[in-house]
Amino acid sequence: MSAHASGVHPGPPSHPPRIQYVSFSNVGDHREYRFSVHVPDGVTAHVLRIPLSAFGDGSLRLQDGPDVCYQVLLKAMAAGASTAPAALEVGEADLASYKVAHTATPKRRAVSPTTPAKPHVQTPFQPNRARAPILPVAPVASVRAPLFERGQRVSHPLYGVGVTASSGGGHTSITFDQGGPRTFVTAMLDIEILSGPGTWETTSGGRNRQRAT
Repeated sequence: MSAHASGVHPGPPSHPPRIQYVSFSNVGDHREYRFSVHVPDGVTAHVLRIPLSAFGDGSLRLQDGPDVCYQVLLKAMAAGASTAPAALEVGEADLASYKVAHTATPKRRAVSPTTPAKPHVQTPFQPNRARAPILPVAPVASVRAPLFERGQRVSHPLYGVGVTASSGGGHTSITFDQGGPRTFVTAMLDIEILSGPGTWETTSGGRNRQRAT
């Protein structure tokens, strides 16, 4: 492994260096990564090389290249090498170490201890409690809805005057002079009766008229 350096390091720096990734390029059968190392004495340039074949077999991703070189460069600087060669080669051991460190370990599912079944607790027998006596219900007086006979002249507060057409089954139909036929719930119908039954009629055209006596 080697790295191009513009100067000579006297040993491990007194302050942690700042390593900055610069760029990469393919040179022959290698990919070279360039870094700048900032130390109190100045800035040094380092080049690290990874064989292109390391990316082809699936053991290393292209996006992992800068990080691999960064880790190798950091380790080399921690070793305190006095002089850096022209280029630092990233070997198979470095790649294998990086792969092991960055391979996710499959998580094991924790096996929970078997929860013992709860013992069955028998409910003690309880005699039936005395029920409250059922009181008789007063009968409800039935209210008969008013019935209207056919042919009555009536007046509705909303729809005006009209003639009853039919009344039964709880509903009453009225044909109004303005608005035509409408059906109402007889028990809720509020109208004023203006004539007796059979005194008015509705023609086939829907027109109300008084029947001739």
